[in-house]
Amino acid sequence: MFVRFGKHFLFNFKTKIFLTRNELILMFISKRGDMAVFKKARTESVLFITLDSCRYDTFINAEIPHMRAVGPIWRAMAPGNFTYPSHAAIFMGFTPGDAQSKESFVNPMIGKIFKMRGGGFSGPGKHRFILEGENIIDGFKIRGYYCLGTGALAWFDAKQPTGKVLTRDFHDFYFPGNVWFLEKQLNWMSKKMKENDRPVFLFLNIGETHFPYYFQGAPWNKDINPCTPMAGEKTMPLNAGAARRRVWNMWTQVLNHYWNHLRKAIR
Repeated sequence: MFVRFGKHFLFNFKTKIFLTRNELILMFISKRGDMAVFKKARTESVLFITLDSCRYDTFINAEIPHMRAVGPIWRAMAPGNFTYPSHAAIFMGFTPGDAQSKESFVNPMIGKIFKMRGGGFSGPGKHRFILEGENIIDGFKIRGYYCLGTGALAWFDAKQPTGKVLTRDFHDFYFPGNVWFLEKQLNWMSKKMKENDRPVFLFLNIGETHFPYYFQGAPWNKDINPCTPMAGEKTMPLNAGAARRRVWNMWTQVLNHYWNHLRKAIR
């Protein structure tokens, strides 16, 4: 499909929105080169977004017309049960999928968006990118891409030993300090993109959809966690939690607000 913003056609690949129990995956591939010469390394730029812990039912019930307009929505199973294993698998080419589907990319066992040579079973369908290297980031670097990433969860804090695994292969990576700093992430991305003239693999992990479900300017105390198992003594009364979840839906509108900012960053 073509996705149109004003006069600009930004993406000319079938944009996929994968909704899982653990996160939302948005995959955009933007044409920046000769699509006809398949023997050469493709030169499309790739924007990969994960909305951490954003559930399928939350997304479907949200008022997000701009995001819905991007492409079809697929209910999919994440390759891991929390942030680290999901992203570790994704970076090896095992994106979320629907095991019942016979469509490439929707079911990565049929055909992968990112296929690593020597890694995993090669299904009967088509692969979008066939990459060499240790993982997909390394694979895009080998192709001459500028690999840029930013993640909101602590698993992406490169200053910690546990945060190095998911971040070390990027040319530049930014950890904003907590899960509610999307604006900082976008500003950093915009600055880095202005300094670059190569095809880009751009990864963005968004944390506002992860507990404590707080975004900058939200009308509640971020220190009170509605996620009962993680809250300890700071848990919320049931009625307060329900009220907060209703107000939390405001975040989807905030995310829509950022959408124009995001698309400008990847031009």
